[in-house]
Amino acid sequence: MRKITKYGQHFLADKNIADKIVSAIKENFNNDGSLVEIGPGKGFLTFQLIDAGFKDFTIVEIDEKMVSFLSKNLPRNASINIVHKNFLDYIPTDKKITFAGNLPYITASKIIHKAINLENFYAGVFMVQREQATRFKAQVGDKEYGSLSILTQLKADVKSVCRVSKGCFSPPPKVESEVLLFTRRKDAENLFISTAKQQEFEYFIKQIFCYKRKTILNVLSQILKKNKAEISSILKRAEILEDFRPQNISILEYVKLFNLIRSL
Repeated sequence: MRKITKYGQHFLADKNIADKIVSAIKENFNNDGSLVEIGPGKGFLTFQLIDAGFKDFTIVEIDEKMVSFLSKNLPRNASINIVHKNFLDYIPTDKKITFAGNLPYITASKIIHKAINLENFYAGVFMVQREQATRFKAQVGDKEYGSLSILTQLKADVKSVCRVSKGCFSPPPKVESEVLLFTRRKDAENLFISTAKQQEFEYFIKQIFCYKRKTILNVLSQILKKNKAEISSILKRAEILEDFRPQNISILEYVKLFNLIRSL
């Protein structure tokens, strides 16, 4: 059994799951683009990608021991570019990138948020904790629908590839996992004018979901410090009912609401 590293990695060891991941990558890879694998560990998925015909792609690995192992064991003719770095500190410059990776649970949301917000993001096939996966893909009205769902789906469409049991890893984690496919949202570029405006929107959404049990009328009255008559007028213009809870409001409705508030 492989030992867990200081970075808490659980290595995928099930070929059937790897095959499903590779298949999803192949289906969502632009022939004019590139592939970046995040956190390859000892390269279980990397070798499967090479066997499937992928070459000249980049792998980003933070663990120096894993980098050393991969440098010695990956086939030279595959021309794999090994980047020894934390992905959160790495800026990929290739065009139309399809990302892939078995992500560390603790930083998965940060890694995915960074990837889908890159201008050269094309698609991503990521394995995450199953509980977190339900929040990434949750739809309006779902119990799990929240700021993570909205800020992810603002940039990408999300769907499940497959579920992954604990026994598919070495060493096995304490939780179940799920592989998700993220594809670039077609109208993402039209939703916001600038990065600064998007950052304001992200803060706005996170504030709202701090009070997800309250009605949107009460939430906005509290965070905007305005009387309810003013808030009621804004909600009417946004065509959102006053007694809706935050989880009952769609992404596009939130964008409209945010733009109305910002224009005041």
